[in-house]
Amino acid sequence: MTMLIMQTRDNAITFKPRKRRLSGGYRLTTEPHRDKPIPTYIEAGHRAASWMAQHTGGTAQSTIFEAFGDRPMTVHIFGGATLGADADHGVIDHRLRVFGYENMLVCDAAAMPANPGTNPALTITALAEHAMSDIPPLSGDDQSGASDPNPTTIRSDPHVRD
Repeated sequence: MTMLIMQTRDNAITFKPRKRRLSGGYRLTTEPHRDKPIPTYIEAGHRAASWMAQHTGGTAQSTIFEAFGDRPMTVHIFGGATLGADADHGVIDHRLRVFGYENMLVCDAAAMPANPGTNPALTITALAEHAMSDIPPLSGDDQSGASDPNPTTIRSDPHVRD
């Protein structure tokens, strides 16, 4: 059984540009924030996991990354759609548009490079709103799209494949 422990602490990560060794350019990496690092041990979570283990015959434990690497883990899947200047350096641009595909946006945690240390729901919502801000409203009075058989699309990416 996996238990997710949520907290209301104000944690943070720091984003750092790092030079790529072989291909040139830069990549975005993360590291713990100097003043507000994400904890790998939460006492209330340990007590809850120990109680559950005692009542179910299980064993309370952390992940190997937390225990030996001091690296916080999450049940949320992050990354996968790296932000880049072009298709050679990432999957999406700064507007969260997928390189090489017209009208395809990444509006979830795949666009986030790392665990922000808290529940990412509001960050994911903000990313989605950011991506949607580039989509123009439908023409005409009916904003539902029901009367428009050809709704407008997002602005085209000059690098889209034909």
